[in-house]
Amino acid sequence: MILYIQCFQLILWKQAHCLVQNKGYQEQLEVSTLLQSLSSSCYLQALDMRYHQADQHQVVIKDIWRLRLHMLHDVLEDKHEQTATQTFFSSQQADGGEETDQEDTRRAKLRIREKAPKLIESVIICYLGLLLLRLPVLSSDIRGWVAREDFAYLNAFKHIPQEMKQRLPVPLRRSLEPSVDPHKLQQFHVMTMTLAAAYQTSYSMVIPAINYPLLLLRCVKELCLPLVIYSGTEKLIKLLNLDFDFSVALKRKIFLSQHPEIKLMCAIIITTKLFFPFDDLRRHPTTATEPAALKLDWAKWAEHYRSTSTIGSDEQQRKDSDEAILATTESDVFGMSNQDMDAYLDWFARTGWLNEEDAKQGREADYKTALYAMFPLQSPSTTTNNDGDHEAEKLERITAVQASLRPNLVVEAGQEGSGILRPGERYKRYRSIEQMPRLAKVFFEAAGRMVNLELQDMVTAVLQVEMKLGNWAEKKRKEAKRGAVDEDNDVDMQDE
Repeated sequence: MILYIQCFQLILWKQAHCLVQNKGYQEQLEVSTLLQSLSSSCYLQALDMRYHQADQHQVVIKDIWRLRLHMLHDVLEDKHEQTATQTFFSSQQADGGEETDQEDTRRAKLRIREKAPKLIESVIICYLGLLLLRLPVLSSDIRGWVAREDFAYLNAFKHIPQEMKQRLPVPLRRSLEPSVDPHKLQQFHVMTMTLAAAYQTSYSMVIPAINYPLLLLRCVKELCLPLVIYSGTEKLIKLLNLDFDFSVALKRKIFLSQHPEIKLMCAIIITTKLFFPFDDLRRHPTTATEPAALKLDWAKWAEHYRSTSTIGSDEQQRKDSDEAILATTESDVFGMSNQDMDAYLDWFARTGWLNEEDAKQGREADYKTALYAMFPLQSPSTTTNNDGDHEAEKLERITAVQASLRPNLVVEAGQEGSGILRPGERYKRYRSIEQMPRLAKVFFEAAGRMVNLELQDMVTAVLQVEMKLGNWAEKKRKEAKRGAVDEDNDVDMQDE
């Protein structure tokens, strides 16, 4: 188990190092190097000593990982004691005790496999570390991390030295393989909330709320929405008293809409639907200064958004290609064209699954060496980083969307005629994809992609927040009605 923990922490260090060196995140994120020890108790004591001696600017992820290790303390100690007991009785026990000893060993191994941290937890720890630094990170960023060859996830086992691989038991090797589809991260959201709840329950450690003002601005920019959505969403958040922390009871069922970034995206969608509905009904504001006094042409928005989403097309195509390859099944391989097959094999070479150094080791070394000599690997292509140019182009698209807004006809209060609708009236809730207009699907898909939700899951999450908004509106109507009744009663009493 100690060897597995060492392998896991090595992968975690490589992930943190990648985020610092290649992704541009702060150096405070980086975890310190591995401490190696023979016994789990000495390992934790050494880790504690190193923790107090370490620079406080490099312990964010190590803090989280250190607490996660303490959750495994009992398992590590039990394994150490049981191994010593088995060794002691191995030469002295009778034959009748062999079955009992084997059963105890099997149960111990099963418990270790269940308690051992899975590979996806390393990504969650990195994500929580970024949240502790109050950085505006989204699940879509994580999807980009795990799909790239320089981030130790899909090819994490390749980053472990050969000496450690050979000593690692096969059942524990499987725990270091990606068991969660990185492009359908609904399970990632639930696991993040569960781990955050475990930290809160075990150590009273509360993961801070997401930095929603920066995330809100980022989402408005990337969704190519008018800037009025930012201020409108802030008002809706205060109105519904929405919180964006990770305080969830460990034994309660966790819903997707409870995840902070999904909750924020739901607020953005609801605000957008209130200001710029997807139907063709005419709604007239009472003044020209209302946020809903302008009308958004959703067809033009879709055109500008598609242009924005194709900025940096080489990188986007590579990302889409990675997602398609990850979803490839055995039957898909037989139907591939020559070009698709080349791209498929290039991906394995680029991500490190095909490695000439590994071919020189093992019983089939001669065969693999000859195979690589017949089919040599080419160096993977690199892409240049033009983030600055991409940001400028995105701002141009947002400006174009802002310029395409057209004013609605203002009908002042008291001048309403029959059939005059006000902004927010006849608000449409979508319960399924079939109820949605085409452009509404495009918008919901774009929003869901930013938080890694499928379209139906995004619709369901928005509906749950809309129900909360409906309850608030109903409460306000009852209070207004009760106030009107009380006022009438006061007037009657004065007349008497």
